[in-house]
Amino acid sequence: MFCCGIENNSINLKTIEEMCDAWVADGIATKKGKIVSLNLQSMGYDKLLGTGSTKQLYKLTINAASAKAVEKIEAAGGEILNG
Repeated sequence: MFCCGIENNSINLKTIEEMCDAWVADGIATKKGKIVSLNLQSMGYDKLLGTGSTKQLYKLTINAASAKAVEKIEAAGGEILNG
């Protein structure tokens, strides 16, 4: 999406959940025990949205996240780090 000269590239929890195994296999994400670490900012995303659910424990690095996304990640035992 492009608006007002600022590009907004967001990603949903659903997409992360669907792509997680492939990203780990490709070395984009790392998995230590039950925790999947993923730097969404370095992948070009700037906002995490809460559509979808999560079965994994995630440690996500991103600049912004919706309240619903934060709630879902933390409820699953994960965390969001500000990039």
